[in-house]
Amino acid sequence: MDEKVFDEIKELLRNNDFLFLDEFCAKFNLKRNEAKATLKKCWLFRRIETCPECKREIIVTFHRPQKKFCCVQHKKRYYNRFRSKTKTGICLNCGKEFEQYSFRNSKFCSISCANLYRHHHKKEDEEK
Repeated sequence: MDEKVFDEIKELLRNNDFLFLDEFCAKFNLKRNEAKATLKKCWLFRRIETCPECKREIIVTFHRPQKKFCCVQHKKRYYNRFRSKTKTGICLNCGKEFEQYSFRNSKFCSISCANLYRHHHKKEDEEK
């Protein structure tokens, strides 16, 4: 591939919020393996993720490394589906049981408990 194509790819990755791998392959007339190799050469490519909602592959760039979903609607639909599902956790500070969403991994029942725990351990570290 020549420099002009690389510049076009870099510009496309900079401007787009997300890009599907299939669309990228079609736009530049590449096979999947060739597309992945080309993206790695551009240095803006981070990895290829699969949208948990629609199972399409998304190109994740360094500009948006936390990207997990292909669009906002899929993100909302995914989290709303699990919103009603809860699990029980035990607070590290007070030992009380609390309910939390299934996709969270909270260690404390409240912000005040987290602050007390942090403050208590900070004093212990200073004493040592």
